Amino acid sequence: MAIAYITSAKAGSANGTTAVTVGVDTTGANLLVALGVADASKPSSITDSKGNTWVGLTERAYAGFGHLTRLFYCLNPTVGTGHTFTNTVSSAANLSIAVAAYSGVKTTTAFDAENGASANGTSVATGNVTPTENGELIITGTGVYTSPNAPTVDAGFTLRQSAAYVTNSLAIGLADKIQTTAAATGATWSTTSSEYFTSAIATFKAAPAAGDTTAPTVTSFTATAASSSQINIAYAATDNVGVTGWDLDFSTDNATWTALLANSTVASPYAHTGRTASTLYYYRFRARDAAGNVSAYATSNATTSAASGDTTPPTITSISVDAVSSSQINLSYAATDNVGVTGWDIDWSPNGTTGWTVLLANSAAASPYAHTALTASTTYHYRFRARDAAGNVSGYLTATATTQAGGGGADTTTPTVTSFTATTNSSSQITLAYAANDNVGVTGWDLDFSLNNVNWTVIFGNTLTASPYAHAGLATATLYYYRFRARL
Repeated sequence: MAIAYITSAKAGSANGTTAVTVGVDTTGANLLVALGVADASKPSSITDSKGNTWVGLTERAYAGFGHLTRLFYCLNPTVGTGHTFTNTVSSAANLSIAVAAYSGVKTTTAFDAENGASANGTSVATGNVTPTENGELIITGTGVYTSPNAPTVDAGFTLRQSAAYVTNSLAIGLADKIQTTAAATGATWSTTSSEYFTSAIATFKAAPAAGDTTAPTVTSFTATAASSSQINIAYAATDNVGVTGWDLDFSTDNATWTALLANSTVASPYAHTGRTASTLYYYRFRARDAAGNVSAYATSNATTSAASGDTTPPTITSISVDAVSSSQINLSYAATDNVGVTGWDIDWSPNGTTGWTVLLANSAAASPYAHTALTASTTYHYRFRARDAAGNVSGYLTATATTQAGGGGADTTTPTVTSFTATTNSSSQITLAYAANDNVGVTGWDLDFSLNNVNWTVIFGNTLTASPYAHAGLATATLYYYRFRARL
């Protein structure tokens, strides 16, 4: 179904107010978008006379002058005549509001991506957004401080609302377009004089084309153990129009699932490698079409074969722990194996009995390893074990060290995280942006993710991977938690 514009309106109020209201007839709409603008860094909120629930996207602020722009949306709203909308802030400010109504938007998970920027000059570029589907609605808005001129938008967009001095200090603009193909796009707002801009842009998916409500059918799905560390997954499906992608997940308990493929076109068969010998793995598979129809899951399972030949675990030949400062202990380790050592597990604990925290997990990190950001005059307990390619694991060896006392010129100031954000880019990718500072210098980052905010998986540890980091291959419509810290 094609997305259609229905109507729009704008309003503004002068300094000294906490709310501004505009009315419009929204009959027939299944998406409402509001642009809230304020000039005093006071977060906006949107309410309406139909009692709908609104979702606010990221505030886009110009720090030097304190004004902000924010897009809001409401999916599947209650609509009709006499529909009023109010932009409210906590205390008096200059306010603007613009609203627009659309039909033909997807009724679930319609929001796709957003971006925004601020600038001083005669124009501002919002930054790009990349739709994940063809035919998406692109909406952009701007608030301009002290502009005597109504803002304009670049070719390709339809300007729905634009006014100068809507609130005696803020100009406002709202525009849209339909992005025919799923390719990166952005907007540029301009005025004829140099001004202070804030801008935002967002994308919304179109409803499936009318007529195709038939889901694909999975015709075959098998999991076959190829070795002690690999299972081959074969799959096929049909659809009345055409299969456009697959979802493939695995589990070790048939309850908690991890995505291998998400709306992917990777050809069958798929080799699931790096598995553990003599272990049962469960798999589920479903197919998708361009209209958004999804098949039921097909399931299969397979058990990896026993490790052949090599049953000899590695032998640790040496470990040592050396406190080199009040905040760092260096860990050295070595081992031998009849075939070859492939990884190390290293954990630390405050008491040597409980509360073990993973430093390395089946890692090939070279010795020595620097355990940093520690507390002065504190004892740390460590345990080490080595692994080989056949899955054999040595016993643990332990060691203990106490960090040096602080003072005497030693750096005991921990880094400070100055920013950390997680932004959804698509149905399978989240972008993490981060920054930190330190009185001497940041030497590395730790970034982890979780599906339940309890059990954490390392993305990278003690590295200087540049920001932003794209966390890709994620499951659709799934909540991900992230945590980040910096090291000196």
